[in-house]
Amino acid sequence: MEIIKHAISECERLGIEFTLGSGPGWAGSGGPWVKPEQSMRHLVTSTTQVKGPVEFNAMLEKPNPKRPYFGEGALTDSLKSNGKLITRMFFVLAFPTPAVKNEIQDIDEKALYYRAPYTSVENVKQFLLAPATFEEISGSATDINDIVDLSDKLQADGRLNWTVPKGNWTIMRFGLRNNGAVTRPAPMPGLGFEADKFDTTHFNSHFDEYIGKILQKKGPGNQE
Repeated sequence: MEIIKHAISECERLGIEFTLGSGPGWAGSGGPWVKPEQSMRHLVTSTTQVKGPVEFNAMLEKPNPKRPYFGEGALTDSLKSNGKLITRMFFVLAFPTPAVKNEIQDIDEKALYYRAPYTSVENVKQFLLAPATFEEISGSATDINDIVDLSDKLQADGRLNWTVPKGNWTIMRFGLRNNGAVTRPAPMPGLGFEADKFDTTHFNSHFDEYIGKILQKKGPGNQE
């Protein structure tokens, strides 16, 4: 505190503005200027079951976004609407449906859809087990060579045309959707999506917009 006090004193002496934060709230690498396609997103899927042989010609369900970890309470109606957009459609895969259902344990946490802070939330696992070997359960896996890429058969409106081979098949549609991360807690003028930290272009766009807002607020005489 003494160091901060000294720094503030020196700033006042030299006529320098002193700020402690880079944006509204403690998660401030975003703002209302961040577009849905520039925001933090996650890969989500929808699943369709079909039995062949049959000519499949139907709309595939759009992948639903995961529920934001902090809920939707901090989202305005506009952010909720924009957050539901599919910002990029990746691919469509189909594979013979395994006879035995055997899901990976803690899959949502391992995929980082949900991972609560260990020190602030009860019953959070200290670590997630990731054994090097797994017990083989007959009929629970799909041979990688049996997976069929149907991406080129998906039309722009989400309709799929495919001649389904004999047997039970699982069709998965993959897409990128906003993960609900916003500036928080933030006043309304600063409320917006967090910028995508994995994309240099998107983050630079946010930075340029944010600095531009600061300079605009200061006025043309303070742009050095």
